[in-house]
This record gives sequence, C-alpha cells and structure tokens, in this order.
Amino acid sequence: MKHLLSGLLLLGSINLLHAQELSAPVAINKQSNPEYFTVAATSSVAPAARRLTLQQRRMYYRLGERLVTINKQVTDESMPYVFISLHNNESGIADAARQSIYTQGGTLLELLNDNQRNIEFTLFDKEVSVDPNNIFTPKGRNQDLAVSRKTDMVIAHQLNGFAQFLVDELPYEKTVVSVHSNEAGDFTINDYSKNGERERDAWMMYRNPSIDENDFFVTTDKEIFQALKTRNMNVVLQSVRSKDDGSLGVYCSRTHRAYLGIETRKGHSEEQLRMVQMVREILR
Repeated sequence: MKHLLSGLLLLGSINLLHAQELSAPVAINKQSNPEYFTVAATSSVAPAARRLTLQQRRMYYRLGERLVTINKQVTDESMPYVFISLHNNESGIADAARQSIYTQGGTLLELLNDNQRNIEFTLFDKEVSVDPNNIFTPKGRNQDLAVSRKTDMVIAHQLNGFAQFLVDELPYEKTVVSVHSNEAGDFTINDYSKNGERERDAWMMYRNPSIDENDFFVTTDKEIFQALKTRNMNVVLQSVRSKDDGSLGVYCSRTHRAYLGIETRKGHSEEQLRMVQMVREILR
C-alpha cells in the first residue's frame, strides 16, 4: 500500500506539472474510491470558431498493477450527446470528435492506452489482455475468464468496476456516441445484411451504395435511424436480440439508453469529419 500511494503521488505530481505548462489552473479531485483519482485542468481556451472554454479532467483507474488513463474534455455540457473513444489505436476518428467539440461544443471521453486497442495488465502474476469495448456486460467480460477461479473472479470484479466507472461519466439523458475506425473490410455494413455475420444483430438497415461500406452508423434509437436514413447515410438499427458481446452498444440497448456508433475506415478523414458533423446535425 505504501508503494501504491507513493506511485499515485508521483504520477499526480507529473501530471500537475504537465497541466501547469498549459497555463491552466489545476486541482486534484480526491475520490472516495481508492481505485482511481483525477487531475483536473480548467479554463483553457479551445481552438474554436466560436468562443469556447475547454475543461479537461484526467482520471486514473487501477486494473491489477496498472493505472489506466481516461481523459475527459468538455467545451459545452449542454450538448445532448457525449463522444467516447475506447480504442486508442483508432486516433483518426477520435481526432474528428475532438475537432467537433473544439469548434461546435460538446464532450469527449477518451481512453488513453499507448495507442493500443486492448488494455494489458497483470494481476497475481497473471497477464490479462482485454478489449475495453467488451467489458460492459457480465457475459462480455467473462468470456475469456474461468470465473470459478479466484484470480479470474477478482479480474472480473475489477473489469466490472472499470466499466461502471466509464458508464458513470456518460449522463443517462444524453446520447452515447461511440467512435471507431477499422481496417478496410474488417467490419462493414454488409455484415448486417441477409446471410451476413451480424444479420441477427440488425432490426433494420439502410445502405447507400454510393458510400463506402466501411463507413456507417449503428444505433439503438429508431428516431436516430430514421434521421440518418433520410440523409442517405449508411445506418443499422440494432436489434434488441443482438449477440451479447459485452459492447457499449449492447449495454445501452439493454439499459434503454440512446446509443449511436460511428464505424469508419481508417484513413477516411473527410468522411470521419462528415459523420461526426452529422451527429450534431441530427441531435442538436
């Protein structure tokens, strides 16, 4: 415990110095949960066309022997949606979401993970690698664990706490907008078509053949689906019977929360910006 506290204090000091270099007032927010703490920087001016103030809060959550970093940036809390980026290797679409909140206002919650997709940590000498978008339901986070073993029970408990920590940062009344990018052909809207790998996951689907199959939306909300369909965007209305993979989309479906996933092809920067802008157009 002594070494843990020393590590927390040192890490907090490093981030305080970093925040001060930005010429922003800084405060340590002490939390009742010993597994995480936050560093907050306020009153930075975002590079925006309209006058916006950037509030930034960096939070840390302990998984095994590792502190996982979550960065929250807010320029306008009144926006009816929150962007979240769970895969740190998908930087292009996260940059598009960041540009949106800097110029139009909003919130971005971003998992910082050394530009990696999976979170890797060690607990009781066991090495764990987990996709952060598979931890939001018991079935998802337990799929690679033997929950009858004490070590795996502790891991499952920690992942549950981490998932809840992330969900608590997403206000229930706001639409959760999860941003992703994939390699060409890895994940396309055609996967939801008849005889596709994800056919059972789709309640309805609209395909615009003039738009790349890698660039599409997935939503749990019928009104959002209709709004995007009207604008001729590739879009899927997720079925309530969709496979439980532990994803944030499945969690939102089962908890009756509005969810919108943006799936894009890596390198499609113009389309990523257009799709992010479309979110503001239909949800403002």
